[in-house]
Amino acid sequence: MSDRSCPTLEELERYCATGRAAADPGAEELASHLAGCADCTAWCERISGNNTLLAHLKRGAEQAAGTDSPADSPAGGRRAAGDHRFADAVPGYRILSDIGAGGQGVVYRALQLATKRTVALKVMIGGSPNDARRRARFEREVELVASLNHPNIVTIFDSGVTPEGRRYCAMEFIDGRPLDAWIADCGSRRVESGPPRPVRHPQSPVQRCLALFATVCEAVGAAHLRGIVHRDLKPANLLVDDAGVPHVLDFGLAKALSDDPLASGPAAAMTVSGEFMGTFAYAAPEQLRGRPELIDVRTDVYSLGVMLFELLSGRRPYPLGESISEAVRAISEVHPPRPSSVQRGLDDELDTIVLKALSKEPERRYQSAGDLARDLRRYLAGEPIDAKRDSAWYVLRKSAQKHRTAVIAAAAAGALILVFAVSMALLARRVDLQRQRADENAQRLALTLSDSIIERGRLMTETGNIPLAESLLWREYLTHAAETPIARRARWALWELYSQHPCLATLPRGSNQRAAAAWSEDESEIVLVTRTGRVERWSIATLARSRSLQLEDHGDRTGAPTVVRGAEFAWAATETQLRAWNLATGELSYRGDLSDDPLRPGLRRFDVSPDSTRAVVVIGTPRIEIHDRRESGAAASVPLPDWLNAPLRYVGFLGAGRSILAVDQAYRAGLWDPLDGVWREVSPAFPQLGIAPGKPATSSDGRLIAVPGELIPRKAGGIRLIDIVEQRVVCEFVLRGGGLQVSAFSLDAGLLATCTGDRIIRLYRTADCSPLRELAGNWNWADALSFDRSGDRLMSTTPSGVVKLWEVSPAATVRTAEQPMSLMALAFTPDGRELLCSGAPNRVFAIDPRHGAPVRSYAGHAAEVSGVAVSRDGRYVASASYDGSARVWERESVRDVCELRTAESGKCNDVAISPDDQRIAVASDDRAVRVWNWRQGRCTAELGGQAGRLAAVRFSPDGRWLACAGPFGGTVWDAETLAPRLTTVAARALAFHPDSREFASGSDDGAITLTRLDAGQPPRRLEAHQQSVFALAYSPDGALLASGDRGGVVMLWDAATGRNLAKISQHSEMILSVAISPDSRYLATCGADRTVAILDLSYFERHIAGNLKYQRARLDVPPDATRVPDERLDSRSEPRP
Repeated sequence: MSDRSCPTLEELERYCATGRAAADPGAEELASHLAGCADCTAWCERISGNNTLLAHLKRGAEQAAGTDSPADSPAGGRRAAGDHRFADAVPGYRILSDIGAGGQGVVYRALQLATKRTVALKVMIGGSPNDARRRARFEREVELVASLNHPNIVTIFDSGVTPEGRRYCAMEFIDGRPLDAWIADCGSRRVESGPPRPVRHPQSPVQRCLALFATVCEAVGAAHLRGIVHRDLKPANLLVDDAGVPHVLDFGLAKALSDDPLASGPAAAMTVSGEFMGTFAYAAPEQLRGRPELIDVRTDVYSLGVMLFELLSGRRPYPLGESISEAVRAISEVHPPRPSSVQRGLDDELDTIVLKALSKEPERRYQSAGDLARDLRRYLAGEPIDAKRDSAWYVLRKSAQKHRTAVIAAAAAGALILVFAVSMALLARRVDLQRQRADENAQRLALTLSDSIIERGRLMTETGNIPLAESLLWREYLTHAAETPIARRARWALWELYSQHPCLATLPRGSNQRAAAAWSEDESEIVLVTRTGRVERWSIATLARSRSLQLEDHGDRTGAPTVVRGAEFAWAATETQLRAWNLATGELSYRGDLSDDPLRPGLRRFDVSPDSTRAVVVIGTPRIEIHDRRESGAAASVPLPDWLNAPLRYVGFLGAGRSILAVDQAYRAGLWDPLDGVWREVSPAFPQLGIAPGKPATSSDGRLIAVPGELIPRKAGGIRLIDIVEQRVVCEFVLRGGGLQVSAFSLDAGLLATCTGDRIIRLYRTADCSPLRELAGNWNWADALSFDRSGDRLMSTTPSGVVKLWEVSPAATVRTAEQPMSLMALAFTPDGRELLCSGAPNRVFAIDPRHGAPVRSYAGHAAEVSGVAVSRDGRYVASASYDGSARVWERESVRDVCELRTAESGKCNDVAISPDDQRIAVASDDRAVRVWNWRQGRCTAELGGQAGRLAAVRFSPDGRWLACAGPFGGTVWDAETLAPRLTTVAARALAFHPDSREFASGSDDGAITLTRLDAGQPPRRLEAHQQSVFALAYSPDGALLASGDRGGVVMLWDAATGRNLAKISQHSEMILSVAISPDSRYLATCGADRTVAILDLSYFERHIAGNLKYQRARLDVPPDATRVPDERLDSRSEPRP
């Protein structure tokens, strides 16, 4: 090898281009160098092959255009059509001229004889040691190009082997020029002067060249999609035809990405490791390394980037005038300059596209030629290019540049909209605040109004206006969510109302048609018969209509029906007939003609026997008629005695229907016995019945008659109760509320129910005519009353069709037998099965809260027992007594465990057990609280110095606090350290909330003070009692607070809101203690009347449930407008055992 350093690539190209002319002064030296340098010799062979092919392509293009050039001369190397070496070598083709020669063969312009079309015929040249590799590459080129189908890639029409064994292929003939020549003629390097900006005019040279180059990239991209890498992209391999359409050719060095570099055979020998394939000036860095496995579609992207740089700037990105090693280093390591730094007028977007394509690292280039083409198209369209997609500001700027006018207009509009939006937002915020305040005020006003309505309803309940109170309370209850404070208050107000006027249910008939009503035989149903003959059967258990039917042959002129107990038959009269129907089938079972009554035309007055078999009718003539539905003959006619004058004021059956009572106009009364047919006069005088008397009521045994009318000489409306058997007046009483409308006896004749014009049903005891209770709630007076067999329920109907069931004597309260002295304290066991009571005579006794039966007693104190407490585990009972001692008992065995006595301490008023069951606190008259370890029998602390006697002491449920109360004040201590926490107001009662964060104290002024222990909130005062509060208790769930006062009144409070819920009057004298069972169901009270009253707080839930559906329909509150569930309709509290 010569000592001379390797020449530059340009020197080698010049040496090859001049044909190694001796005239070149450095030719001999260069030839001498090439003789000893294998690398430079190989580069010369590649350059010579490329130059030869380009010269042949140029001559072919000039010949096809019919132009002369120096290359046409023999010296130029172009042979005539008849002057070729392989004229007869390719059957089926006639050579027209040669186009050029390359490293693999000669290319001719030929005519395909079969199709008469001009093709480019490529014939492989043989005779070289590398024939096998060249043949494999030739075949590979044919195979790869044949697999491509793209308008910008040359198409192969035919291929084969000549008789001499030479390979050939016929390709599409392109009459065009290489890309660089076309660009030179187009003048693409003449870029307009001025500031850098994209060239947007469609006729500008750069625009046209970029569009054409984008088409080239798309064609190469199509090959990439088929997995083919060209590996030799350069301007000489890109021809542009006369129409300006580019074509990609010469896939002789192409590589399929699916090739296995380790496979055997010809394919593996095409490219060997360390061999360079391609054109040096357009080769990618990875090509120069000679490692085929690094070549992929991104290698072609680099070659396209070199051509794009050359297209825009007029020169290549790297100077190749140095040595080959320097050129290789430049391509592999030196970053290319920005095109805009070489050629004015190019913008940074074109710089970005070109530099991304020329990136040294393949992964930073466009990943295919198609991606490069798409970015060029975006640039030409004025859209953001993908190379800068990661910059939001760039994308925005590009969009603004593309739509400048629209952006300016949009910006102005946006500014106006922004100002408008900000203004509207401020106004909306102000409106929202005002609306929010208005909503809050409206909500507060609505709540205040609801509270006012509920209080008004409660006041009306107290004053007796029950129908309006019920309407107000039901509307508030139904129109608020079930768990809201308003709904809870309304529900408790209804509970309070029904505890005083226990209406069990109202049938939700949905009709105001008047109807006769009767109990079914088993009293499980109520049977109604309307004036139109419609029969309705209602289940009492579900308050639902079970069935209905229409009576047969019931005309419009039929009078009001009469139905008696058992509801088997209904009777009704017309002007001329008396009829009876079977209510089970609706069939007409009896039809009897009535005699003419000239004195009383129209519908007749009649009565039905209790067994529904007979009816007695008043006739104007001095007689009555008796119809028997079991007999088909004429009715029996009974003449009146001489001392009874027609027409009669009243006629009806007595008792079981064994006799008939008749009353004439002079108020004389007679009894007719059907057994002997004799009339007997009733000796006691009947009251003056007046113009429209009520119907007399008779007892079921026929002994008593309740006759309404004007009592003489009282001159007042009332009732005279007459004993028919003994022929005497039992008693008489004046009716309140106007004249009597209806009355009825219970079956045992022990009660008499009446309804007067004031719409109130009043119950009286027949033994002494003393009042039992009043039942109010009807908007109209009752026209029929009927007791059930037990006398516990009363049914009423009104002319407006309302049917109600009333509870005569609610069993909500169990009361113990009266004790010898006052009862002072109560405590439930933790399981709620027993109630401990303390008082006289000097003992504690346990009762069953369900029925008040005694269970056991604890005796041992020498004076009244003033306090009682039960341990948390329920095993022990502690008591305090006026004898100055406290005792602990085993609850079940009644064993006296210990006695805790304090000398000269005076009376012990109350006792409490700590939640851990280890300590007992006792409050005494000597103004001290003593804490005992009762298991050891020793006093561990004496908390004295209080202002006066102490009435109550309590541990908080969590054991953290100990509190006492007295008429002169009290104290709250830390239960562990016994350090005082705060001083309380004067109080006689004390109770801790279950969460131990609050305690309630009741004072002599009737107020209850609620004090929080965990926050600096001021105490709350609950005011409703009119007298001193002596007893307090929270329900275990913390929802209720019960209080009792000196006047015997118990109040229930909502513990969360402090609202008064209900008032209960169960005692005639002061209440000394209240307690609520662990399940919050029972409220126990005791006091100076020496009894314990245990009220089932859930008892009147069934009354509310029984009226729900009727009230919802009456008030027109649809089910979807309320949160009150329909299942409450059938809810019933479990009865006491």
